[in-house]
Amino acid sequence: MKGTSRDPHLSLGRYLARVRYPYLRAVLDRLELWACQEVPQALKQRGAFMWIDGRWRVGYDQAELARLSPDTIAVLLVHLALHGLFGHSGFSPPGPAEEIALELEVNDDLEEDYRRTGEFRPVYPRDLGLPTGRTWAWYAHQLKERGDDTSGLRPRGCTLAPPAPEEVPGTSPEVQEAARNCVTSALLGSAGGPGNLRRWAERYSKRRLDWRRLLRLHLHRISLARSDYSWKKMRRAGDAYLPRLRGYRPEMDVYVDTSASVSEADLGRFLQELDGMLLALGARARVTCADARAYPTQLVTRASQLELVGGGGTNLAQALRECPPRGDLVVVFTDGHTTRWPDPPGVPVIWVLTPDGVEESRIPFGKVVRLKEEG
Repeated sequence: MKGTSRDPHLSLGRYLARVRYPYLRAVLDRLELWACQEVPQALKQRGAFMWIDGRWRVGYDQAELARLSPDTIAVLLVHLALHGLFGHSGFSPPGPAEEIALELEVNDDLEEDYRRTGEFRPVYPRDLGLPTGRTWAWYAHQLKERGDDTSGLRPRGCTLAPPAPEEVPGTSPEVQEAARNCVTSALLGSAGGPGNLRRWAERYSKRRLDWRRLLRLHLHRISLARSDYSWKKMRRAGDAYLPRLRGYRPEMDVYVDTSASVSEADLGRFLQELDGMLLALGARARVTCADARAYPTQLVTRASQLELVGGGGTNLAQALRECPPRGDLVVVFTDGHTTRWPDPPGVPVIWVLTPDGVEESRIPFGKVVRLKEEG
């Protein structure tokens, strides 16, 4: 193993992939590329010279890749990015039918791109007399039902692989989920993207998440969206200097409803959830207590540092006017019994309701989650 890649040829391929497939940038930027001095024999027998594992580490045969144009490398990287996005890279296929089915789901969206480059031809659904636009599970079922012999088919270029060596850094599951959310937003918020990929985004967007996981994904998504390449800190790649990906740490504003309608038990839940949130994220937050007005903002790293003040009526609109959010994300702990709702602040909002709070349909904007009853 040579370690993580600084190959300018490969970097140019990734750059072209980012430009031509902008909705996949969050995944493409998180692929960890590493040159392998000796390709495992099992991968050679499958005709693969690029592969991806469950932590989005992409290994490759440098000699084979040097023969390809940057255009083709861009398509291969998108191919592997789709495997990672769809969750294919998290497991080893149990048999030849499943492995080919995984390839069919990805190649279905890339036929035009592979035809344009002309250097490479993978297997497509129509090669096996199958329709387009289906999931890998459907393709695998059809191949088994028909008794197709897929043992002679190969992934033809890039495929899934067992985990890379531990010294190669990978992408954590939390960051992978954040990247998937970023891709989903990019696809559903525009008219672009292949049909199969858009159908995946529609299915993925319907998943239900607990609120802390939702918060982590929002923060990771903001970080991914606002991270970009910078020429201020360059990295050397052979004889060339390339821009370095510069990360972004999101800031968060938290509002705690301390009005008379919120019981002491609910305030205890709020503090417990706030403490868990701060510990899980390893972050600090600007916390504002609010009833019919906003009280001075407190910067805390633990809920025990927060001084709860309030006890009057509830007017969240007035509170947010007096103390508008300054960060990238807003979290509001409340029972929802406010005389007036605030206007959307222009950043994502997560409403964390008490178990007996108002109906979720009454919340005018943002994501709404409800705390569970204790016990």
